[in-house]
Amino acid sequence: MAGDETLDDWFLEWQQAGKQFRLPIRGQLTIGRSRGCDVTIEDPYISRVHCTVELRDGRPFVDASAALNGLRIGAREASSLEVRLPRQVFSIANNSFAIVNAAEAESDKTLTYTLERSLILRASTRELTDSTGKLLAQFSTAEYLAFSTLARRFPDAANHSELGEAVWGGMGYDQYQLHRLLQRIRQRLGDLAVLLENVRGEGYRFQAKVDIR
Repeated sequence: MAGDETLDDWFLEWQQAGKQFRLPIRGQLTIGRSRGCDVTIEDPYISRVHCTVELRDGRPFVDASAALNGLRIGAREASSLEVRLPRQVFSIANNSFAIVNAAEAESDKTLTYTLERSLILRASTRELTDSTGKLLAQFSTAEYLAFSTLARRFPDAANHSELGEAVWGGMGYDQYQLHRLLQRIRQRLGDLAVLLENVRGEGYRFQAKVDIR
């Protein structure tokens, strides 16, 4: 019940520059390009103050109603998000965030459990599975070409040129197309999307080793 929760139960988590960050949700947190935000992300697709995160009636609420690009929750675009799960992932442009309830999520080990097993990318089916064969994501041809490039570059980042060459042969694409392609990959990955990092000045990095077969 909301009345049984404390402010320390809820956290905002994200990855940036290869590091994992976590902030307790106390009062109102702001995410945006502005240096005055609690979380500053330098991304041209993010507004100066893109969204706020705060508790309403004991549950986190994300408000991006003033932002041009809003939020993405799975395959859905939204201007706001009321968190009802112990772990909720959302994306802003190419940046993924998770809102986690420390107490409730103790019983939700999906991401940790998955990463304890090998991640396998199968070229014949364009499927990402774990070592037991559990399907984690299935990609289109373009998504597979981009994701396999990220996997081969691990633990380094793949730059825009490498991704553009892999998907479009280096011709006939622009940065917006690449941006949208990476957004779709994040949607396919679900909770694993927090591992796909936008590395400023370098490109994109996937934060786990993937065996390509």
